[in-house]
Amino acid sequence: MARVAIFLTAGLCLATAFAGATEHLPALLLRVIVVVVCVALWPRTAVRVRGRDVGVPLAVLAILVGNLPTAHSLGPALQAVTSATVVIALYLTLLATDDDHTGVALVIFGAVGLVHALWALSAWLAFGRSRGAGGFFNPNDLAAFLAPLALLATAQALSAVPNGWLSRRRGALAAGALALGILATRSRSGLAALVIGGLVLLFWARRRVLVLALAVLLTVVALTPSLRARWAGAGDAFAYDRLAIWQAAGKIALREPAGVGLGGVASALRREGVPLAGMVRYPKVATDAHSELLSAGVELGVTGLILTLGPALFVVWVLLCRWRREGGGGPPSRSPPVGLAVWLAFAIPAAVSASLHVPPVALLAAVWAARVVRADPLLGARKTVAIGGRHRLVLAALLLSALAPALLAAGSRTAMEHAAARRDAGELATALRAARLGAALAPWSLSAGLLAASLELATGASRSEVVEQLTALALLFPTEPEPVERLLRLSEAGPRAMRDAAQAGERVALYAELARRDPKNALAFAALGAAERAADHREAAARAFTAGLEVEPRCASCLAGLAAVQAEAGDREQATALATAAIAADRESDAAVGRSREILSLPPDSRRMLAAYGLVTP
Repeated sequence: MARVAIFLTAGLCLATAFAGATEHLPALLLRVIVVVVCVALWPRTAVRVRGRDVGVPLAVLAILVGNLPTAHSLGPALQAVTSATVVIALYLTLLATDDDHTGVALVIFGAVGLVHALWALSAWLAFGRSRGAGGFFNPNDLAAFLAPLALLATAQALSAVPNGWLSRRRGALAAGALALGILATRSRSGLAALVIGGLVLLFWARRRVLVLALAVLLTVVALTPSLRARWAGAGDAFAYDRLAIWQAAGKIALREPAGVGLGGVASALRREGVPLAGMVRYPKVATDAHSELLSAGVELGVTGLILTLGPALFVVWVLLCRWRREGGGGPPSRSPPVGLAVWLAFAIPAAVSASLHVPPVALLAAVWAARVVRADPLLGARKTVAIGGRHRLVLAALLLSALAPALLAAGSRTAMEHAAARRDAGELATALRAARLGAALAPWSLSAGLLAASLELATGASRSEVVEQLTALALLFPTEPEPVERLLRLSEAGPRAMRDAAQAGERVALYAELARRDPKNALAFAALGAAERAADHREAAARAFTAGLEVEPRCASCLAGLAAVQAEAGDREQATALATAAIAADRESDAAVGRSREILSLPPDSRRMLAAYGLVTP
């Protein structure tokens, strides 16, 4: 058993060493390891378990699968179903085995956590990284993984029960290393989970040493400039911008009680926009709600809230029932007060980020949940069901089916990366073959389709053929702006160079579609207004520029375009005021970066246009 545990630890370390297993290939490796473990441990004879213990996770999986036909984006939806299937399979397997393997599983995850904690700490201290992340893509993801492990190790260190490899001394050392790893990530949510969970442990253990440890932890945070600055938001204008993201996500959830569809949170947030204080209202585009609860509410509405809260509240209910019945004693990893502390360590990061979308965090939660539920005695259960035995083949078939989309997605991503590398090396024919393979393996992937279309054009395909491909992508992804942007790039000339009225009208229609798909992008309205003006549609151009200014009142391109329209209409005073505002915004663009700079900057063509009307000095 020890040898198997070592091999599993090494496998998990390898899988999580690449972006925390959030990218396709490492995620596939992690899932394959879990599937092998599930099939190997699945009981050969039927085992009786509570119906509720099986019904809750299976209901979650049924809801996800039932929402696939109405998914907004099939790729993320399939990934969600695959992840949920693997996580639930691990939970059910650990719940059904005759021998309790959850303790060994927690030790394995703890060893993986220690590797990443020391990795993050060395990157932070020795190599000067601003935030250590270990092998994880995001430091917050690593902190969400380490916080429950740190509390479990702390509980073991405070316990009077020696337990082999989880003895008190080893528990103290592990807890200290994991806590330092969380500090290295500089994650606010991770530190909050650690401190709040530590307070619950203090209520359970009532040990002075824990009071001292918490005091030292908070003192280190207060005295370390980089950690203190992280909480104060110093030097980061967007330190607390997720407050605005939560507000925007909440508006969507209230407006769409049935949800926008599985996998649709990024598109919904882009269309809703996240207004921030500053020179530019929409300087960033949010791609997730930074909250598991809000993400589920946006995508699936009320059903999503039940989907998220149901399993979490079920575990709390099990813990509280056992606490009331048995008190707060028992081994640390089974004690109800310790369980509540660990639950908070999972819940706090999940409430303020997408931590449960990170495979190692979700799998750790499944292992811990199985341990909590197993600790509740079966005696006296009103309804039990039998699992195991002949269900072994069913489990294997289900897990292989669930892995199929992940395997296709991983193959597609690998093919796309190869295509990009060959393209950069000038081997366009090889790149095109790889891109076609990537698009064929994952027809639900917009990025794969766009890469294939761009390489088709680069290798000599006619514009009409590429336009046909991009049009098909635009129809397949009706809310995404990228296919329309690519179609516009294929245009032979800008709106002012148009000679053919039909072609000019087509470009106006494309710009209008782009503005519809990206309604909080003021530059899309500026381009639409320019196209309308080139087609001599002054009123339509004025409406487009005005719509852009409603989104971004200081958009220099919209201000300049509307100034030109007013000058052509003979309103010199209004035109001069608008031109002056455009020049003022352009001056402020020197202090801006990224998207804010694009919005505030006045393009040279627009400056020359204003000069031609005598609104500014050339």
